[in-house]
Amino acid sequence: MSTKDPFALLLEIQELSLRNAKGLPQRRAVEDIWSGVGFSLGSKHYVSPLGEIAETMKMPRITRIPKTRNWVVGIANIRGRLTPILDLGRFLLRHPSQASSRCRILVIEEEELTRGLLVDAVHGMQRLSEGTFSRQVREVPETIFPYVRGSFRRGDEDWTIFNLKALIAQDAFQQVALETATAL
Repeated sequence: MSTKDPFALLLEIQELSLRNAKGLPQRRAVEDIWSGVGFSLGSKHYVSPLGEIAETMKMPRITRIPKTRNWVVGIANIRGRLTPILDLGRFLLRHPSQASSRCRILVIEEEELTRGLLVDAVHGMQRLSEGTFSRQVREVPETIFPYVRGSFRRGDEDWTIFNLKALIAQDAFQQVALETATAL
């Protein structure tokens, strides 16, 4: 039985490995992706960051609340919590969201409060290339502009970033009761 020098054996293994080795895979560029929930108000597409929306759901059973603004749809029991349902289209665009099977509720949880925002449609999670982000936005109604943070472009569609937290922080959005005159 012949014994080889261990170092010579290692050199032989190295040579065989290099001869039979395949090349490394080509390096691919990694695209930065921004994720949010897409929805529609009228014919315009919007997207809000994932962290701003707790869930989306079909229209629940709603109880109307008297003496509230016309954009307050009512109140619903969502997972054991009484949740006001507010029509985002009527509040921002002065026309109600389209009553159709596509209407959905965006459930927003901020601190101890839960709110449901009625929108014309929900388009699910949107994964948008950060390379298409622009601070410029096209054709956004003036009443929505204060809540806009820019837009993304995908194909021939613009997805306007809608800041829901900025909306629900507004005093006008929090004042749901109609003012009533009291007789003295």
